[in-house]
Amino acid sequence: NVTPSYLRELTAAGLFAAGRHHPGLLLVGGEAISPAAWQELCAAQQDLGVTAYNVYGPTECTVDALYGRCADRPERPVVGRPGRNLRAYVLDDALRPVPPGMAGELYLAGAQVA
Repeated sequence: NVTPSYLRELTAAGLFAAGRHHPGLLLVGGEAISPAAWQELCAAQQDLGVTAYNVYGPTECTVDALYGRCADRPERPVVGRPGRNLRAYVLDDALRPVPPGMAGELYLAGAQVA
């Protein structure tokens, strides 16, 4: 479970280098991940078997609430789907749901919300 900034340091130090031990699971969150870092994670998943997720969660959700798996959308970073016992909504200024792909405000609901 690392931030994208720390992941850059780890990859520069050879995290995905040939002949080294590789993590089986990487959770990356705490800040936005760049498209280039996402592509590197997805390549590690394909080439090395590393399962990678972009995770998102505001403080009021007690850490991670949404999980985006590299294998599901390798072309660009995604925040993903809500975790267990959570619901996610993208709403407009009048609190109406927006169509998929449209900009709006993310609202979370469920047992994990403080």
